[in-house]
Amino acid sequence: MRDLDVVTIGRSSIDLYGAELGVELADVSNFVKSVGGSPTNIAVGASRLGLRSALVTRVGDEQMGASVLETLEQEGVYTGAIKRDPDNLTALVLLAVKDRAHAPHIFYRRECADMNLSADDIDPELIKRTKAIVVTGTHFSTDRVAGASWRAMRLAREAGAKIVLDIDFRPSLWGLVKDAKGAERLGFEPRIAQIYEEVIAMCDVVVGTEEEFCSALNVPDIDDALVKAHALTRGVLVCKRGQAGCDVYEGVDEWRLGTPVSGMTFNVDVVNTIGAGDAFMAGFLSGYLRGESMELCATRANACGAIAVSRLLCSQDYATASELEQFLSLARKSKGAVLRPSVPRRIQARKKLDGNLFLLACDHRTQFRDIAAQLGKDESRFSQFKRLAVSAAAAEASAKWNAGVIIDAEYGTDALYDAGNAGLWTARPIEVAGSRPVEFNTGPDIGSKLLMWPRSQTIKCLIHYDVHDPDTVRVHQEESLVRLADACNALGRELLLEIIPPKQREDRGAAVAEAVERVYEMGVKPDWWKLEPLTDADDWKRVAGLVDVHDDDCHGIVMLGQTASVSALQEAMSAASGIDRIRGFAIGRGIVAKPFEAWLKEEIGDDEAVSMMRQSYRLFIDSWMPAQTV
Repeated sequence: MRDLDVVTIGRSSIDLYGAELGVELADVSNFVKSVGGSPTNIAVGASRLGLRSALVTRVGDEQMGASVLETLEQEGVYTGAIKRDPDNLTALVLLAVKDRAHAPHIFYRRECADMNLSADDIDPELIKRTKAIVVTGTHFSTDRVAGASWRAMRLAREAGAKIVLDIDFRPSLWGLVKDAKGAERLGFEPRIAQIYEEVIAMCDVVVGTEEEFCSALNVPDIDDALVKAHALTRGVLVCKRGQAGCDVYEGVDEWRLGTPVSGMTFNVDVVNTIGAGDAFMAGFLSGYLRGESMELCATRANACGAIAVSRLLCSQDYATASELEQFLSLARKSKGAVLRPSVPRRIQARKKLDGNLFLLACDHRTQFRDIAAQLGKDESRFSQFKRLAVSAAAAEASAKWNAGVIIDAEYGTDALYDAGNAGLWTARPIEVAGSRPVEFNTGPDIGSKLLMWPRSQTIKCLIHYDVHDPDTVRVHQEESLVRLADACNALGRELLLEIIPPKQREDRGAAVAEAVERVYEMGVKPDWWKLEPLTDADDWKRVAGLVDVHDDDCHGIVMLGQTASVSALQEAMSAASGIDRIRGFAIGRGIVAKPFEAWLKEEIGDDEAVSMMRQSYRLFIDSWMPAQTV
């Protein structure tokens, strides 16, 4: 059974992109980490476009290898064929964007893990499962990796799978130029051309730039190079021509190259051209493997390449299926105008989370200070209690649900460390407690401060908001929220937005729905919503419907507790039953208030405090589970 669309084989790496644009590599001071390597990029790009993709490679048995695997799993790429190499490190690439046409980069690939890939790493059963394989030029540059690629090709031929070649010619990786010249693309060497000729002869599709076709076939003229390639294979030849798009030669005429097919081309502001070819390949495959016309395949490929060059990173900035369709729709109306693809939602931050999410919220600051003041206690013990709250949540973690916490850094820095070590889903508040209009604890410079927040910590923001607020308050809050959302997206941080309408609004469901709709109208798409416990099922359906309409990629809604009683929360849980968008709860005072006060008064010790919080936390979990199966 062919349950995979494409298997890509070859390079994988960690790419460090210079965050500053317009500088030499030596002058970069800040880098952004991404995964890379042509086959890895193609696998991610294909998955984002709805293809079922798998990657065959090797990564180091170390932290960077783990990062590659984690990212691929988040992206939906099958990783079962990736080997962890105990003796070699994951490859590394450093890259800068000097200007629109120049991106100097250095490959750190000597004795790297993926160059240890061998024929033994190719699983015949995996190849039988796929419609196509993609091999890349770099993995013919040594006998060992060539053995892996050749075996995959022979198995694909036997299984009736298509064989696609990305020429992927990098002179530095063939030893033709020094490592420092990683950006070089042209290089002529008869020995290398002989290898490429043998590979091309077995391929159903060959994709490359003009420089790559010329270099691979040791022919300086592109037309002559394409004729030579056509003589080697009757397969499809796809020649990428930069801003001019691509030419697709279908190979239908045995004796002549024929007239190429072309698709739509797109005018965008170029940021970084590195990796655009891999996005192009993913776009082409998304049409080719679905039996689309070559014109549509070329259009999809050109569009994916155009979107990629308008962004900084490689695979993790590639288009999703919905982004591609939106871009194509915009292009058909633009009549050649410069297109500005939507700002990418940095999916590398967005861990896929199956099942319910149950959050123990202990980010209280003003509430803890008020209780301490009433009891004549100081703040010195707040930090320890928050660590106890993390212990309580961790103790109730289960394979049946996702346990998590919301912890502030003002008193809970050590608790945040504990949560990370325990593997708990974690959110961290950015709002100044009690502020209205909302203020951020980062100060006005959100972005530079968020660089110090781990991606594993979701940014939680509470806003006391109503669409009918006075303009001075409403506009200030909306502008602040837009700035926060932009910063989170640019830096790959998830945002959990908590909206609480004013107490005087009696129509709570309408107030919440109006606020949610207004946030979407502003162009803000929270990864999570944290909303009050509505007790009317129709109110929940209305809110969930707004999320469905505006943001199919939203993880969902968690129900906050406020000061509601257990019975009121259970009623709200029942009202939310059967609504998939509602994923769980985030309850704080109903779990921590009583044990905190008793613990602060020294009526109970640490163990008793943890036990009390565990019991309350579990009570809400147990209340949720049957409510959602009604």
